[in-house]
Order: sequence, then C-alpha cells, then structure tokens
Amino acid sequence: MSEQPQIEAPKRIAPRRLWFGFTGAAVAWILAGILNALLAWQAFMGGEAGSFFFTQTGVRIVLGVITFGLMAVGIVAGLVSYRNWRQLSEKPDIVSAEGRGREEFMALFGMVVSVSLGMGMLWFAIPIYIIRMCVRAH
Repeated sequence: MSEQPQIEAPKRIAPRRLWFGFTGAAVAWILAGILNALLAWQAFMGGEAGSFFFTQTGVRIVLGVITFGLMAVGIVAGLVSYRNWRQLSEKPDIVSAEGRGREEFMALFGMVVSVSLGMGMLWFAIPIYIIRMCVRAH
C-alpha cells in the first residue's frame, strides 16, 4: 500500500464576506462624508427659513446617529477582514503579515482600510458637536 501525501484543499472565504470586509469601511466613509455635508447644508438653509426639524440639536442627533452607525459598519467590516485574514494566513501575527494571493491580500487590505477610514469617520464626528451648523456649511 503506497502512502500518498495529503494535499490540503485551499482555504476558501465566501465572496460576500471577502468583499464586505474589503469595501465596507470605504463605502461607509463615503456615505458618512456625503450625508454629513448634505445634512449640515440643509440645517443651515432650514435654520434660515425657520424649519422646525432642522434645529441645531436635531441635526446633531441625526448626524451623530448616522455617523456612529456608519462607523459601526466600518468596524464590523474591519473585524470581518481580520477574521478572513486569520483564516487564510499562515502567519500568526499581524506584524509579519503578507498578502499572498488575492483573497489574503483583500483581507489584509480590508483591515488597513477599516482602521484608517474608521479614524476618518471619527474626525467627521468631532465637528458635529463643537462647531455650529452654519459655520460647517460654509
């Protein structure tokens, strides 16, 4: 009886998980920036027209919920990317990580993008609470 070496099947990640981890934080960051600018502009225009809904407090609450909700999407995308990378990588630590192959690279890149754009969304959130809406809209 001859013993054949066992060939390991390549590790596979579901495409939806891979693409969510890869693009989730970027899409959340883009939406946060667009909605932040649009709502600040509408609050400024509504404030001049005497609109009831777009008060300083109302807009800050809405922008906070949207921004922190999208920040949560970015964090989840980063965690999904980290889980994907841990499943694909042969390296035990992140310091010596390498993106060998398309899937491992997408997982590693998704982690980096999630961290950097998550910080960007945090910077979007800071002016909501310290700068008046009309100043932000200009």
